[in-house]
Amino acid sequence: MTPRALLATLTLFTLSLAPGLAHAGGFEFAGPGTRALGRGGAFMARADDPMALGYNPAALAFLPGYQLQLGSHLIFYDACVNRPGGYDDSDVSGSWAFESQFGAPDSTDPTNWVNQPFPQVCRDGLPGPSPQLVFTMHPMPGLGIGVGIL
Repeated sequence: MTPRALLATLTLFTLSLAPGLAHAGGFEFAGPGTRALGRGGAFMARADDPMALGYNPAALAFLPGYQLQLGSHLIFYDACVNRPGGYDDSDVSGSWAFESQFGAPDSTDPTNWVNQPFPQVCRDGLPGPSPQLVFTMHPMPGLGIGVGIL
């Protein structure tokens, strides 16, 4: 390996060790159905329970007889967000040529949010159920019918 290639390799390796900035991806809810969850996304290839209605409706034609499936997730809300930045008065308080129709901002007023950072907003509450109810039937070869709440 040439010295130049070695230096490039070491540089890339060193840069790969540096941590990157991570951002939240929002709420994460697991998909409906334990088989689908257990297969890690491969359920579309072999959907063999009524949750095929949500993943691969074409597979309803291959499900035997009548099937009913009931499931639920229990969602616990506990999230906070710190929004960067703050309230801006658009330089109304420092302007000579323009005055707000609501009057000049008073910096001693406790309800004056001008130039203050945004507050932390939190959401927590009672657990929320997320039910799934699916009914499928196979009345004739090549035909599957399903109805459900996913």
